[in-house]
Amino acid sequence: MELRAYIAVSPRGINQLIGNRDVMGHVEVSNVGQLPARNVSVHVRMGLSDKRIDDLAELPIGDDTAPSRVDRVIHPRASLVQGCEERDREDIDTIVLKGGYIYVWGVVRYSDGHNERRFTRFCHRYAVASRNRTFDEDGPDFTPSETRSIIDAEKARYHQIGNDAD
Repeated sequence: MELRAYIAVSPRGINQLIGNRDVMGHVEVSNVGQLPARNVSVHVRMGLSDKRIDDLAELPIGDDTAPSRVDRVIHPRASLVQGCEERDREDIDTIVLKGGYIYVWGVVRYSDGHNERRFTRFCHRYAVASRNRTFDEDGPDFTPSETRSIIDAEKARYHQIGNDAD
């Protein structure tokens, strides 16, 4: 393996936020390389679809100079958890009623330790039918006091498009 930073992105599930009915997708960004990944910019999106997406144009992401860019350092064998953008959050009832699939996708851009700008694109697909059923009995006004999993990370699939790296 070449001496540099390598970024991997793993699914972390679809989770309901504390104190409200909003649901968001999470990912874990890990440096599996041997040098620190610097200037790490993470863009995570989430969307609902009643069909399987097969066109990258339906999975838009920000560019490397977007105002929402946040620079970080991820050391070798370290990771961080990132949720989707606020605009992509959905009410839990919308997810249950719409059904279909939830997509969590995006890109991580970083410097590899040799001043080379690299990227890792990811796309995880969740079937709404695989959701945890425990919240059904909570009633329409239930707001949890802690984050809870609506669809576990183990239910995620790496989608057939949207996964790439350099």
